[in-house]
Amino acid sequence: MASLWIDEREMKFQLNEVFNIGETLLGKGRYADHDVDMCNMVLDQAQKFAEAEIAPTYPDEVHRKPIEATFKDGKVFAPEAYHRLWKLYCEGGWMTTADSPEVGGQSFPFIIGAAVANMFLATNQAFLMYAGLSHGAARLMEDHFKNPLRDIWVS
Repeated sequence: MASLWIDEREMKFQLNEVFNIGETLLGKGRYADHDVDMCNMVLDQAQKFAEAEIAPTYPDEVHRKPIEATFKDGKVFAPEAYHRLWKLYCEGGWMTTADSPEVGGQSFPFIIGAAVANMFLATNQAFLMYAGLSHGAARLMEDHFKNPLRDIWVS
């Protein structure tokens, strides 16, 4: 069945035929343990997660079911629909797809992490902004903060 949000066939064509990651990137250097089948499996699972879990939390203005953060008593609260989703997102390791194992990552090539993020953006951009900001802050600390507590904060 075709997806409403994601053209996985086109994405895999770009990765495997245009960029030819199987010959140019995978199986070499820091990606020695990764192959095309493994990357395709990650993309398949990302699409399933995006469509089954993330897409249903997309704001539904047509049915008057907006999903938005709230500001109360000087604090900002994430939408209730995101609480369970955030837990699933983190447990699935989706935030650290392309990060190094030293910080809890799966060490996939950045291009695979970008493809996964693209799927998640397609199904709910607002939700992915929570992850994107958190991940960006963690990467900044990973790269520039040399404190023993860094590894605790980053992982």
